[in-house]
Amino acid sequence: MQIEIKNRFTGSLIFECDAVSLKVAVELVVSKKIDLRGADLRGADLRGANLSDANLRGADLRGADLRDANLRGADLRGADLRGANLRDADLRGANLRDADLRGADLSDANLRGANLRGADLRGADLSGVKIRDESTVTKAPIQITGLAWLVTIWDRHMQIGCEFHSHEDWENFSDEDWLRMGGKEALLLKRQQYPALAVLCTQHQPSGPVAAQEQDT
Repeated sequence: MQIEIKNRFTGSLIFECDAVSLKVAVELVVSKKIDLRGADLRGADLRGANLSDANLRGADLRGADLRDANLRGADLRGADLRGANLRDADLRGANLRDADLRGADLSDANLRGANLRGADLRGADLSGVKIRDESTVTKAPIQITGLAWLVTIWDRHMQIGCEFHSHEDWENFSDEDWLRMGGKEALLLKRQQYPALAVLCTQHQPSGPVAAQEQDT
């Protein structure tokens, strides 16, 4: 079967080959270190694909099936992953900066060491995700609207706008850090709304057997 992979923005051909499936073709591209930046892979069936260290910056992966895929170290900056299925995917060390992950299924995915700065995770399923450190998300996130930026609170992390950090990091940020992140508007949020957000973060942390087990590991 003739497979063509095109650039989503220009329509130009990135790669073509005879392969039994798109998954095989994409794995071949990655193995050859061919740049898949901006590739149109909408709805692609890439279950279990080995895409380690792939350059998928700006790629269109809307609705793609990436269950169990190896995306370790992949460059996914600015990629469109809306509605993608990333259940059990290995995203360790992946660069997801500014990626659009709205509505994506990231349940049980491994995101340790991944760069999620600026990533849009609204509506994403993050149950069981291993994220940043050695912790695992065990509670559904809380989303807060009506502030200057959308706020999403997980077990041990909080995202305000495009800034994604652990609760501990947020606590330690200075006024200068807040100014650098969002100017005077961010500093105002810190002074007026952050104390209440910090309380929510504390209340949303896991407790009981799960927390005790994580402390022992």
